[in-house]
Amino acid sequence: IGIPAKSLHELDVFAKQISSYPLDSFSIYGDLGDLSPFVALQSIAATLTESNIKQVGIMGVPVGLYHPEVTVSSAEALYESFGQKLYIGLVRGAFMGSIGLRPGNLNDVSQTIDRLRFELGEEFPIFIGGYGEKILSLVMNKRVNAVKIGGSANLNLASMVKQQLGSEIKLVMGSVSVIDRNRREARKIARLEVAKY
Repeated sequence: IGIPAKSLHELDVFAKQISSYPLDSFSIYGDLGDLSPFVALQSIAATLTESNIKQVGIMGVPVGLYHPEVTVSSAEALYESFGQKLYIGLVRGAFMGSIGLRPGNLNDVSQTIDRLRFELGEEFPIFIGGYGEKILSLVMNKRVNAVKIGGSANLNLASMVKQQLGSEIKLVMGSVSVIDRNRREARKIARLEVAKY
């Protein structure tokens, strides 16, 4: 399960609600308009470290916005709280065009992976968001743990990506889910969230 960090108070309430469930993972997203995912995750560390959730992390650090050293130092601070529960997901940051910036390139992704591995160890879990041929080649060359396909539940796309990755690299599908008593409002928010992808 994953959630964007819109408010630290809402995040705290949500973390307390889900902390007793034996979830495989909990993610904070780092999309445009959200709070810093590093700050957001640190703010609920006390709740999540004692939870039944197996893995906790950030799914979507945009490498075009965060220099590798910033990502690594922020990940190190989180690692002190979460230890081996922690993972970091990296994305190029396709949304950056909407603020007049270019998304990070493959070299930015590669450098960030190398720095995370150097500081946090070869076994530190790293996820990569994307499904293009070049990013998937990088994933295989860098021994990344998993690929995240964001905003989608398309099984044909999943099958195509899995075929290229082989069996050792996990695939994570991130379908957008909006839950609200007001169906019209839920659909409106879902359209807005899917448009980011």
